[in-house]
Order: sequence, then C-alpha cells, then structure tokens
Amino acid sequence: EKDTDGDGLEDGPEVKEHGSNPRLVDTDGDTLSDFDEVTVYLTNPANRDSDGDGALDSVEVNPEFATDPNDVNSVPDVIVAVQSGPWMAPSTWGGTAPVAGMKYAALTGISNELISSAGAFAGDSLTLIGSKLTLGHSGAASVNLVLSGATVESVADNSLGGKITFVGASTIDVGDNELTINALLSGSAGATFTGGTSSDPAGDVLINGPASELSGDVNIFGTQVSILSPSGLGGGAVLGREGEGDLLIAGGGLAIGATTKFCGDLLIQGDNFVLAFAADLQVRDLKGVNPDGSIQFSLREIL
Repeated sequence: EKDTDGDGLEDGPEVKEHGSNPRLVDTDGDTLSDFDEVTVYLTNPANRDSDGDGALDSVEVNPEFATDPNDVNSVPDVIVAVQSGPWMAPSTWGGTAPVAGMKYAALTGISNELISSAGAFAGDSLTLIGSKLTLGHSGAASVNLVLSGATVESVADNSLGGKITFVGASTIDVGDNELTINALLSGSAGATFTGGTSSDPAGDVLINGPASELSGDVNIFGTQVSILSPSGLGGGAVLGREGEGDLLIAGGGLAIGATTKFCGDLLIQGDNFVLAFAADLQVRDLKGVNPDGSIQFSLREIL
C-alpha cells in the first residue's frame, strides 16, 4: 500500500484505523510523528491530548516528565508554552502569566523561542526541550533553567543567575556579546559555549557562579570563557569517576581566574586559541586533537 507522507504508516490504515491524515507526518501537531504515536506510545495520532488530561502527548512521554499519555489521572506537573513569545507574557502560556509554585516548559515545534526580560522568571523552573531562550534583556535576569537539546542565545550584554541544568546536550551562544553567568551550572549532559567560529572567535562568557556540579563534557567553540569563581565551570569531586568532564577548546580562549578542576582532559583543537592562567587549573591530561577526535599528542606521554 501507499505511504503518501512517508511516515511509516500506510495510507489505508491511517484513514480507516487511526483517523490520521495520510498526507501529514504529524496529524495532530503535537511534535510526535503518527508512526511513533501508533507503534511506540500507543496514543491517538489525531488527538494531541489522547487521555484528555490537559497535557500534550509529547509532554507526557518526554523523559523530563514521564507521565502516562493514556491515563487521565497521570498528569505532568508542568505548564507548557502554547506559542513563542516573552517568557512572562500571559499569551505565551495560554492566558496566564507564570507564577511561583508552578513549573513551565517550552517544546520545539510548539514554542520554538522564548524571550527573557530583566528580573526573575516567576515560575519555579523553566525547561527547554529543543527550543531556544533568547536573552534579550539588559542588566540581570534569573531563572531555574533546565536544558535538553536547547539553545540559549544572548543578543545583548547581560547576566543570568539562578541555576542552569544540562540534561541533554545544549548550547549557550553569546554572539559578539558579553554574558556573565552567575548561575550554578549542573547536569550530566554536554555544555557548549560559542560566539563566533574557530577561525573568527567572538563574544565573552564570564563564569562567576557557585562551584559547578557539571559532570559532562564542556566545549568552547569560537568564544572567550573566563572562570572567575572557584570551579565555577567544570567541577571537582562532584564529577565522580575518572574520565568524565573533558574540556575542549576549538578557537577562542580560556582564562582561569580562580582555581578550577576537571576530572577529564583539556583538549585543544587547532592553533587559534589563548590560555591565560591567574590561578590553578587541574586536569587529567593536556591533549591536542584533530577535528575527528583523534589524538595528536598527549602531554602526559611526552613528560
């Protein structure tokens, strides 16, 4: 049989059995494909809220919330943005502005971009799943931010406090601006800081928060990162096992202004970088690496 939209479901069953549109990969627009709804999650591909509990199927199946999309009594404790917009605007959240005591989330495909404002985000937390937070404010803002495959993009000189947790590899892009991070950095997924390119670095990231709880890799691509507080980036014993927490620099630079520890290696890619030390940096090894990850040299082996 024909599969007009190429989603893995044949046209006939889509119409006769599932009530989905054979010309649309995602009939109900909940960001889950019709195929996944039918074969993986056993949800209704023609209804974005299969159990009618007020939460989108895509929110319920997300590991960040992990509730049952087919059980009306299993409801995620989160409010999801209904469109892109300012992070405190009622219209972004379906009519009511964020308030304390509630958790909030933005999912790509539904709310691709939120825009910050100065001051604190009123909700207890803000989770970005594949979407973007644009730091458009001037001065300081604060938020308990959870990132999963997300991007934080600074379009002005500003600062961000609170907490940033990396649960899925995510990127902080400062462009040609200066971003001061006063937030606690945590999480086990990769964190990338960027601004320009490896050949044309741009922007500055100033890390001035509490001792980091990051246990994943940190990548610096085409920007300058300055660590101003002890282990504000990376971490020490919190990294746990040997081999975690590599730090890669590919264009730009790293300035160590306060004692910092990584359990893994310091990896240098290319020759367009600057290292500046006003305090100690502890790593397992210093290695030169190629773009494909292969090792050019190991300082430990040389010594």
